Amino acid sequence: MERADADRGAVERLSAQYEVVRVLAEAKTLPEAAPRVLEAIGQALGWELGAIWEYDADAQVLRCVATWHAPSVEGLEDFEHLCRQLPLAPGVGIPGRAIESGEPLWRSDIQRDTNLTRNAAAVDAGLRTAFAFPIVTATTQLGVLEFFVRETRSSDAPLLKLMGALGSQIGQFIEHRRAEEAVRASEALRTAILDSALDCVLTMDHDGFIVDFNPAAEQTFGYPRSDAIGEEMARLIIPPSLRDHHREALGRYLSSRDPRILDRRLELTGMRSDGREFPVELTVTRIVGTEPPMFTGYIRDITERQVAEEQRQALLTREREARADAEGAHQRSQRLVGEALNAEDRERRRISEALHDEAVQNLLAARLDLDEAQNGTPGSLARVREEVEATLRQLRESVADLHPIALSQSGLVAALQGVAERKERHGGFRTSVRVDPAAVGVCDQLLLSLSREFLANVAKHARASRVSVLIEGRGEAIALEVADDGRGIAAGRQEEALGQGHIGLASSAERVRAMGGEFELESEPGQGTVVRASIPSRGVR
Repeated sequence: MERADADRGAVERLSAQYEVVRVLAEAKTLPEAAPRVLEAIGQALGWELGAIWEYDADAQVLRCVATWHAPSVEGLEDFEHLCRQLPLAPGVGIPGRAIESGEPLWRSDIQRDTNLTRNAAAVDAGLRTAFAFPIVTATTQLGVLEFFVRETRSSDAPLLKLMGALGSQIGQFIEHRRAEEAVRASEALRTAILDSALDCVLTMDHDGFIVDFNPAAEQTFGYPRSDAIGEEMARLIIPPSLRDHHREALGRYLSSRDPRILDRRLELTGMRSDGREFPVELTVTRIVGTEPPMFTGYIRDITERQVAEEQRQALLTREREARADAEGAHQRSQRLVGEALNAEDRERRRISEALHDEAVQNLLAARLDLDEAQNGTPGSLARVREEVEATLRQLRESVADLHPIALSQSGLVAALQGVAERKERHGGFRTSVRVDPAAVGVCDQLLLSLSREFLANVAKHARASRVSVLIEGRGEAIALEVADDGRGIAAGRQEEALGQGHIGLASSAERVRAMGGEFELESEPGQGTVVRASIPSRGVR
């Protein structure tokens, strides 16, 4: 009888092992295999309830991922539910002890096991005997399988030994499936990256033949992937003039393993399926771990980039030419302005000399003649003398305005002060004059002429009590500023007044701007007026 029981047990164990191996061979994933493994072992060995626990090594906890019970057994649902909801730490409960020891274990009466966290639920379900064995690989503990039955059974050493072997088999299955999943995930990721890449990605073997061709390459070169794979890359996408060079470079690398052609960004020429050539940027890398070596080429169409660069260079060229033209026009304008100013200066000198040499001398002679005749008719001759004296003063002022003698004899400051004194007598104001030494000798005649015009405008219109004149150098320009405390000009009338010229400044503004300078008028009613002129000093003498 014992012999028959032993034989029957051996057959059951072999049947269980066979069924587990068959399930593992047929299943593609662990979730698919788990319930079938539980069923195969439970039915072959006569156990009523089974559970698979997965071990999370990072969290140090076991979680039930699948359960099974015999169809003929009822009342186990609550216990199964508790298993699925209750995590176990190593050393706690039957699965915890199995994972901690790394060995199969047997409990003949779990209702007496005070360390069983599911004791009350096991009593309610009528469960008595349990065994468990770890799922392991050579280096890793992956989980635990446990089984229950409602009868009391003595420890079965051959069964525990078999379950230890099955634990290793199941562990190898899980590890193998995880490796396959990782490979599939990696391949899927690689495919997704290649399919979504904007650059062309080509893989080439050591003979120079294409083994992979991504969608961007299809679109860029005009070949479907099925036509490109198996073709020589040199013949397919490289212009005829460059093919020999490509083949020589590949042969040189294979013979010397000189990496100079690898991992460098090169600008070359590619060829589309219709024979059209276009500029590309190419980087070639060797695929690590391949022997014979395989290579990946990353190719980018840079036609738009080259067109943009050519347009940028053309724009820069046009800008340089425009600047050169503008500079030439400016120089010509400055030269013409200088010539005009020199001509104006010469004309003023001529008129001044003519007035001085002719009109003044004639009037002096007339005064002498009148002096001799004065003894005869005193009253009338006295009036003539006064009129002649007034004429002389007016002529001297006019001569001084055209070309002040003081400018030639004493310089800009003295000439400017002389002009200010004459305008003071006419306008009834006091003038302060300040001249930067750095501004003297650059464009004295022009500055004096503008100052005279500005002061004349003040004397005629401003009704001022104080006026200041400032001349100073500012970089490559000479600045002139005349400010008064007079009645000012309303903002709405300033441009109109300048346009009409009745305030005496329109011609000054035109002269300044014609020389490339700036002219500015600031004024408010009752707050006085400030007139500024900035004149380029380069080329003006």
